[in-house]
Amino acid sequence: MRILQIVTKRQFRGAEVFASILASDLAGRGHQVLFLGLYSPPPEPLTASGTSNFDLLVAPGSPLQAVYRLYRFVRDHRPDVIQCNGSDTLKYTCLALKLIRHAPPIVYRNISMISHWVNTPAKKWVYRWLFGSVKMVVSVSDASRADFVNLIKKRNADVVTIKNVITIKRGVDLPTGFDRTQARKDLNEAFPVLQGQFVLLHVGAMTGEKNHPGLLRVLKEIVAHVAGVFLVCLGDGPGRAALDELVAHLGLHENVLFAGYQTDPSRFYLAADLLLLPSRIEGIPGVVLEAAAFQTPTVAYRVGGMEEAIVQRETGVIVEDDDECAMAAEAVRLLRNEAARLRMGKAAREYVEKHYNRDVTVDQFEKLYRSLV
Repeated sequence: MRILQIVTKRQFRGAEVFASILASDLAGRGHQVLFLGLYSPPPEPLTASGTSNFDLLVAPGSPLQAVYRLYRFVRDHRPDVIQCNGSDTLKYTCLALKLIRHAPPIVYRNISMISHWVNTPAKKWVYRWLFGSVKMVVSVSDASRADFVNLIKKRNADVVTIKNVITIKRGVDLPTGFDRTQARKDLNEAFPVLQGQFVLLHVGAMTGEKNHPGLLRVLKEIVAHVAGVFLVCLGDGPGRAALDELVAHLGLHENVLFAGYQTDPSRFYLAADLLLLPSRIEGIPGVVLEAAAFQTPTVAYRVGGMEEAIVQRETGVIVEDDDECAMAAEAVRLLRNEAARLRMGKAAREYVEKHYNRDVTVDQFEKLYRSLV
């Protein structure tokens, strides 16, 4: 099959990284895969190995340009199936394919809780109309599927039916033979500022839904009870400047490292004692699964599909949304109890091995594409 994977832009963020991995795995199975970003990529673009990587270089806020360039790309490359991976990919693809007589089927990967973004009557009407062009909606978690179904349940004949909304859970890499002690030593050498006893980790773009201000307030409470705690934040975004100011305001300049985007965060997962995730919204938190693969447990808010990624008090801890005191208290408890922390980390690894197998995920997508083609 010739498969087109479309992302917002070739950047190192959750939806895009998963799409690139899926594209590479499908190419490894003999399919011809095109990996396409709508907007200009960052200086170090994300690539999908074994595929053809493209960028449409659409100017932000230029919908007509986006539709026309997508139309030409699909017309010229003639994919058998197209997968849109979140954000702007859906609307522009659906509109572009209206211009093609025999358009290929569209699969939409629903990466989050769509009701958070499609939250006005006008937006709901538009998206219900758009989904009339979609053959299958693949949600990243059962929670995001239920949210999507609730959004479209008042549907008419041209809207995707509920039976065309399925869940395919994200698969993750499972590293072997890693050395946590050496990873911590390597991290300290790379970042001499990390001389504390404990390393907390957060991975996510610096946007509102990731709730970095809440994360820093949680850290403030943790360092008041445990000495030698350092937080490493991976990612970047429009909120960075405000976070620098908040760090100074909270007096945390000796406890925080903003390490920016990392093309390979594995050494950070392995060196961390805990992952903290106070997100406002999540479909399925891929960072929790990736941390678990390195036996690093998570303390997170109860949002979206979090309960599908964490088994409460077995592979991590979930606290109620926006309860910063509870998150800090659970982190303190685990930092003080190494045996419990290690036990959770081992259980987390076993959980993702069983429920988030990468090969199974690729099998499911491949089977889906074949059924549509």
